[in-house]
Parts: sequence; C-alpha cells; structure tokens
Amino acid sequence: MEDTNNRDDLIENDDNNVNDNIDSEDHDSDDEEGGYHLFDESHYNYGKLDTIEKLKENSPSITGLDIELSRNVSKCFFNSFDWKKDGYCVSNNTHLKRLLINHNDGRLHAQRYFLGEQGHSLPTRQQLQDFFSCIYRNSSIMELKLRGIDVSDEFGGDLIEGLAGHPSLTTLEISKGRTLFKALGKVLNHEKSILKDFCLPGCGDEGLGALCDVLVGNSTLKKLDLGDNDTITSVGWRALSTVIQHPNCKLIELDLHNTGINDEGADILGSALSGSSLKVLNLGWSYMRRHSISSEGWQTLFGQLSQTPIQNLNLESNQIDDSDLAKLATIGTLKSLGLKGMKSSTPAGWSSFFHSLQRRGTQLVKLDISRNCIGDVGIQALGSLLSNTSTLRTLMMFTMLNTEWSGCSITAQGWIALFNLLQDSNLGLTKLSLDSNNIEDEELPLLVRTLSNMSSLRCLSLSRNDLVTPTGWLALSDYLQSPNLFIKKT
Repeated sequence: MEDTNNRDDLIENDDNNVNDNIDSEDHDSDDEEGGYHLFDESHYNYGKLDTIEKLKENSPSITGLDIELSRNVSKCFFNSFDWKKDGYCVSNNTHLKRLLINHNDGRLHAQRYFLGEQGHSLPTRQQLQDFFSCIYRNSSIMELKLRGIDVSDEFGGDLIEGLAGHPSLTTLEISKGRTLFKALGKVLNHEKSILKDFCLPGCGDEGLGALCDVLVGNSTLKKLDLGDNDTITSVGWRALSTVIQHPNCKLIELDLHNTGINDEGADILGSALSGSSLKVLNLGWSYMRRHSISSEGWQTLFGQLSQTPIQNLNLESNQIDDSDLAKLATIGTLKSLGLKGMKSSTPAGWSSFFHSLQRRGTQLVKLDISRNCIGDVGIQALGSLLSNTSTLRTLMMFTMLNTEWSGCSITAQGWIALFNLLQDSNLGLTKLSLDSNNIEDEELPLLVRTLSNMSSLRCLSLSRNDLVTPTGWLALSDYLQSPNLFIKKT
C-alpha cells in the first residue's frame, strides 16, 4: 500500500456501505449470493445486485448498508464487484449514512478477521484499499462500524488512518488491534475531525490504556462506548479517569454496560465524574460478570453522581437493594432512569423510593421499572407519585410478575388502585407499556378512563395480557376509535 498516510492518495477508489442497527444475526450467513453479503437498510432486502443498482442510482431508499464477511462461503462478494471501477456508486452517493462491516464465520466462537488478512474467500489487500477509498471519498457517511475485525498490522492501521479528516464521519466502532491506537490518534486529533462517538468493545486494560493515551486532552468526542469489556481492572478505570478529569474533556455520554465493574472501579469512576460534564451513564448488566458492585459500592457511587449533572442513568439488571434505591433517590438531576430487572429490591423498598421521589419533586421524563418485584404496596406509591408529576412522558412497566416471593406481583387490586389514583392526574404520557401483566377485564374500564384524560398518548402496549377476554377488550374499542386519537396500537 503506497503512502497510505496521505488520505488523498487513497481516494482513487470508491464505495462504501452503511448500516445503523442491522446486526449480522438478522441475516442468513449461508445466503446463496456468497461470502460477502450486502444488505440494504430496508431490512431483509437481500438482493445484492438490486442493492448495487440502487446505489448506482443514488436511491434515497438506501441510507444504511451491512456488508457481512464469512469464511464459510466459497463465493467472494469482493470478487464479484469492482470497487475501483464502479465504486462511484458509493463515493458520490449522498444518501448513505451508516455502514456496518461485520465478520461472521457462522460459529458460536467466531474466528476474528484481521484487516488485510488474505485467504480463502477473504478480500485481497488491493480490494480492501479500493473499498476504503470509496469510504474516504463519500461525504454523507456518518457511522462506520467494524465488528469482529482487528487492526493488527501496518496495512490495517493505514486503512483506518485514511479516515482522518473525513468530512461527515461522526461515529466509529472498531474492535481492537495492535496498530489501531496510533491510527486512531491521527483520526481523533485531526484538525478537521468531527468524530463525536467512539465504541471499543473487548479492549481490556491494555487497550483501554492505549485509547486513553490518545484521548487525553481531546475536546471533540462526546460519547465513549466501552461496553462488553469484562476484563477491565482498576488500572483501566484509573486511565479512564485521567481522560474524564482533563479540563478539555467534553464527554457527555459514557456506556459501560457489561464491564464487570466492582466497588474499586466504581469509586474511581465516581470520583472522576464529580464535576464533569457527563449527562448519560449506562451501567446496565454489571451483576452478570465475575465482579459486581456491592450495596455499599452503589451507595457511594450514587452519592458521587449526585454531584454531577447526570440526567440519563441506566442500571438495568443489577443487584441493587432497598437501601441503594433510597440513595439513588437523592440524585435530583435525573430525567431518564432505567431500573429494569432489579432482582434485590422489595416492594417496601420500591414504595419508599417512589415516596422519596415525590417528596423531592422529581423531574423524570422517562422511567423504566419493568420486570421488578414492586407488588401492590409499591404500585400504590407509584400511583401517588404519578398523580403528582407532570413531566413524565415514557413509562415502561412490562412483566411486573414474580412467582418467587409472596407479595411481589401486582394483583387486580393493585392495578385498580393505580388507575384510580391517576383518574384526575395531570400525567402527560406519550408512551405507556403494560405488556404481560395479567391485567384482567375488571381493570380495563378504569385504564380507559385514565387514558381518555391523556390526550398526549401516542404509543400504548398491552400485549400478552392473556387474562383479558374479548368482552374486556371491547372496553378499549370506543377509545381506540376516537377521531382525536393518534395512538399507535401495539
């Protein structure tokens, strides 16, 4: 590869493909088209040739693409299309926004692909250079995600370095690699860089330390996703804290789901966040890893977060108990709170939590308390909170059932109490989910009466409430047929 440090030298080829949230498992890796499948974002439109034609037409119907690489298929997509000759369909495209290049060899523990590695059904280095040159030329691509792909030699590093100064790229996801961070530093710190969102799964302490060396002093990055890193220790968390505490740091969102963070890591993180600009923090699923945060650790962290401008906090599926909930209620800046699947909290703890939020005057806009042991005592406290708040717009309460402990499930009496409390409230929900809650015929008229006073509602989900009979569903018919209703029935 000649002088790949010079971005202009690499722009002699064309094409790029984009994908937003289309995961590789959504598609059949054994598709007859061959080992390099091309899917457009219009979901399950598998026609490779049709997609190419749409690209050549600069069709606005394709704003995202997924190229899937597989070692298990004999035909090679890169051998069936000349990106250097016909890559103008991507280079000059003005509608492509998202590109996902995903390596999937069809096995549970997939073999990683090293960018530039050559072999059976894999693209040659020249094909990759031609393909990436298409990316460099395009000025509409905003998201580029390389999954299951390592950057571990100079060739791969040069390909990534060619993204430096890209005019539209704001989101980048790369797994890892020995040469990644040198190249990434030139991309992130380029004077024309507009990169705001970076994701690095599976990095560990060494990778995180190398990334932090690049990020210290960076003022353009707004979101950092380190999710699915369960090997980070205090060494990695200290490196990250150095980045966060730097006066130039402008991080607003930090995603740490599935990181296995423990008390020491949480304390290091919480101390670094005090006084930071962070507003969004995801700590979901920490309990599933080898190490987890204890009750004392959660309370310390919540105390530290109360000194930050945090607005969006996701704590899904963690071992948070009643005393931790009480400390959580002291964070007064929260507008979005994800508390789905709190396995250690009891109805009494939830009741105290809701009462505390009511006393403090919560400004929550979104609340997810699905899959929790709230019980009738907790649901009544929630009703009291909701009847005295006007800010909440999204309420997720699906599968509020639990057969393990007595008093955990919400009974018919609990739902009736909730709906009665909301009859004259000023609640202005736009989205309400009550799926899988064993709601019965008796409760539906009360729910309808509540919803009738909620002209803002746009999305209502009541699926899998199997105890409701056709007679019960009739209670919704007049409401759903109202000419003034713009609700999405789900």
